[in-house]
Amino acid sequence: MSKLVEYYKSLKPLHLFLFGTAFMLLARTSNGNAGFELGCLSGSLILYVLALMKYLKKK
Repeated sequence: MSKLVEYYKSLKPLHLFLFGTAFMLLARTSNGNAGFELGCLSGSLILYVLALMKYLKKK
């Protein structure tokens, strides 16, 4: 397995949620750079979905 997959499996849903929040805050710092802002918001959405999937899988 790749190191990225192993790292993802070791994360808890809360960690993914916090990383998503960090990307959301990073998007707010983009001063008119639409591409950067869209990339950060997309990244945060992906992390939120992964956190939700991981949380629901645990239950």
